[in-house]
Amino acid sequence: MNAAAAWTSLLREHDIRLTPQRRYILDLLYRHNALHPTAEQLLAFAFQDGKQLSPATLYRTLAVLVDSDLVRKQVLHAGAAHYELSSAITGKGKSHHHLVCLNCGRISEASYHLPTPALAALINQIGFQVIGQELTIYGYCPECQQHYV
Repeated sequence: MNAAAAWTSLLREHDIRLTPQRRYILDLLYRHNALHPTAEQLLAFAFQDGKQLSPATLYRTLAVLVDSDLVRKQVLHAGAAHYELSSAITGKGKSHHHLVCLNCGRISEASYHLPTPALAALINQIGFQVIGQELTIYGYCPECQQHYV
Protein backbone atom coordinates (compact mmCIF):
# COMPACT_ATOMS: atom_id res chain seq x y z
CA MET A 1 0.00 0.00 0.00
CA ASN A 2 1.44 3.43 -0.90
CA ALA A 3 1.65 6.31 1.58
CA ALA A 4 -1.35 8.19 0.19
CA ALA A 5 -3.56 5.10 0.47
CA ALA A 6 -2.26 4.38 3.97
CA TRP A 7 -3.07 7.93 5.18
CA THR A 8 -6.49 7.76 3.54
CA SER A 9 -7.27 4.50 5.29
CA LEU A 10 -5.93 5.71 8.63
CA LEU A 11 -7.94 8.93 8.60
CA ARG A 12 -11.10 7.07 7.61
CA GLU A 13 -10.59 4.59 10.48
CA HIS A 14 -10.58 7.55 12.88
CA ASP A 15 -13.55 9.31 11.24
CA ILE A 16 -11.39 12.22 10.17
CA ARG A 17 -12.34 13.95 6.96
CA LEU A 18 -9.61 13.52 4.39
CA THR A 19 -8.19 16.67 2.86
CA PRO A 20 -5.05 17.13 0.79
CA GLN A 21 -3.63 19.29 3.59
CA ARG A 22 -4.14 16.60 6.26
CA ARG A 23 -2.61 13.98 4.02
CA TYR A 24 0.36 16.26 3.32
CA ILE A 25 0.86 17.09 7.03
CA LEU A 26 0.90 13.39 7.92
CA ASP A 27 3.43 12.87 5.15
CA LEU A 28 5.58 15.71 6.55
CA LEU A 29 5.46 14.18 10.01
CA TYR A 30 6.35 10.78 8.60
CA ARG A 31 9.37 12.13 6.70
CA HIS A 32 10.63 14.22 9.61
CA ASN A 33 9.41 12.17 12.59
CA ALA A 34 12.91 11.46 13.93
CA LEU A 35 13.42 15.22 14.38
CA HIS A 36 10.32 15.63 16.56
CA PRO A 37 9.52 18.81 14.63
CA THR A 38 7.79 21.89 15.95
CA ALA A 39 4.94 23.46 14.00
CA GLU A 40 7.34 26.15 12.81
CA GLN A 41 9.71 23.51 11.47
CA LEU A 42 6.84 21.77 9.67
CA LEU A 43 5.94 25.07 8.01
CA ALA A 44 9.58 25.49 6.95
CA PHE A 45 9.64 21.96 5.50
CA ALA A 46 6.45 22.72 3.56
CA PHE A 47 8.03 25.90 2.21
CA GLN A 48 11.12 23.89 1.16
CA ASP A 49 8.76 21.51 -0.67
CA GLY A 50 7.24 24.49 -2.50
CA LYS A 51 3.85 23.97 -0.79
CA GLN A 52 1.50 26.68 0.40
CA LEU A 53 0.48 25.68 3.94
CA SER A 54 -1.07 28.25 6.23
CA PRO A 55 -0.15 28.22 9.92
CA ALA A 56 -3.86 28.12 10.84
CA THR A 57 -4.41 24.98 8.72
CA LEU A 58 -1.34 23.34 10.22
CA TYR A 59 -2.32 24.08 13.83
CA ARG A 60 -5.95 22.98 13.29
CA THR A 61 -4.81 19.76 11.62
CA LEU A 62 -2.27 19.02 14.33
CA ALA A 63 -4.98 19.53 16.97
CA VAL A 64 -7.31 17.08 15.18
CA LEU A 65 -4.53 14.50 14.83
CA VAL A 66 -3.47 14.90 18.48
CA ASP A 67 -7.10 14.58 19.66
CA SER A 68 -7.39 11.37 17.61
CA ASP A 69 -4.20 9.92 19.16
CA LEU A 70 -2.54 9.72 15.75
CA VAL A 71 0.05 12.32 16.68
CA ARG A 72 1.71 13.03 20.03
CA LYS A 73 2.36 16.58 21.19
CA GLN A 74 5.04 17.14 23.79
CA VAL A 75 6.79 20.14 25.23
CA LEU A 76 10.38 18.95 25.30
CA HIS A 77 12.73 21.90 24.93
CA ALA A 78 12.53 25.64 25.56
CA GLY A 79 8.73 25.52 25.90
CA ALA A 80 8.17 24.58 22.25
CA ALA A 81 5.61 21.94 21.35
CA HIS A 82 7.11 19.07 19.35
CA TYR A 83 5.10 16.59 17.32
CA GLU A 84 5.62 12.95 16.42
CA LEU A 85 3.52 10.19 14.97
CA SER A 86 1.95 7.96 17.62
CA SER A 87 3.03 4.41 18.29
CA ALA A 88 -0.16 3.26 16.52
CA ILE A 89 1.37 4.55 13.27
CA THR A 90 5.06 3.91 13.84
CA GLY A 91 4.71 0.48 15.42
CA LYS A 92 7.05 1.48 18.25
CA GLY A 93 6.15 0.35 21.72
CA LYS A 94 4.53 2.59 24.30
CA SER A 95 7.73 2.74 26.38
CA HIS A 96 9.17 5.75 24.70
CA HIS A 97 11.87 8.04 26.07
CA HIS A 98 13.53 11.22 24.89
CA LEU A 99 17.01 12.60 25.44
CA VAL A 100 17.01 16.37 24.91
CA CYS A 101 20.16 18.44 24.39
CA LEU A 102 19.90 21.69 26.33
CA ASN A 103 22.24 23.47 23.93
CA CYS A 104 21.26 22.54 20.37
CA GLY A 105 17.79 21.14 21.09
CA ARG A 106 18.48 17.79 19.40
CA ILE A 107 16.01 15.14 20.52
CA SER A 108 17.04 11.50 20.48
CA GLU A 109 14.76 8.58 21.16
CA ALA A 110 15.21 5.46 23.21
CA SER A 111 12.56 2.75 23.31
CA TYR A 112 13.71 0.83 26.35
CA HIS A 113 11.57 -0.40 29.19
CA LEU A 114 13.02 0.72 32.51
CA PRO A 115 12.14 -1.94 35.09
CA THR A 116 14.42 -0.69 37.86
CA PRO A 117 14.05 -2.47 41.21
CA ALA A 118 12.92 0.75 42.92
CA LEU A 119 10.33 1.45 40.24
CA ALA A 120 9.09 -2.14 40.29
CA ALA A 121 8.74 -2.02 44.10
CA LEU A 122 6.80 1.24 43.94
CA ILE A 123 4.48 -0.10 41.24
CA ASN A 124 3.86 -3.29 43.23
CA GLN A 125 3.29 -1.36 46.47
CA ILE A 126 0.68 0.88 44.87
CA GLY A 127 -0.86 -1.93 42.81
CA PHE A 128 -0.55 0.15 39.66
CA GLN A 129 -0.94 -1.50 36.25
CA VAL A 130 1.59 -0.02 33.84
CA ILE A 131 0.61 0.17 30.17
CA GLY A 132 3.47 2.39 29.05
CA GLN A 133 6.07 4.79 30.28
CA GLU A 134 7.78 7.92 29.12
CA LEU A 135 10.87 9.62 30.39
CA THR A 136 12.58 12.80 29.25
CA ILE A 137 16.25 13.19 30.11
CA TYR A 138 17.93 16.57 29.71
CA GLY A 139 21.64 17.04 29.17
CA TYR A 140 24.16 17.61 26.39
CA CYS A 141 24.64 15.61 23.20
CA PRO A 142 28.17 14.41 22.35
CA GLU A 143 28.78 17.35 20.01
CA CYS A 144 27.75 19.96 22.57
CA GLN A 145 29.61 18.32 25.47
CA GLN A 146 32.86 19.63 24.02
CA HIS A 147 31.68 23.17 24.77
CA TYR A 148 29.45 22.86 27.84
CA VAL A 149 30.66 20.00 30.02
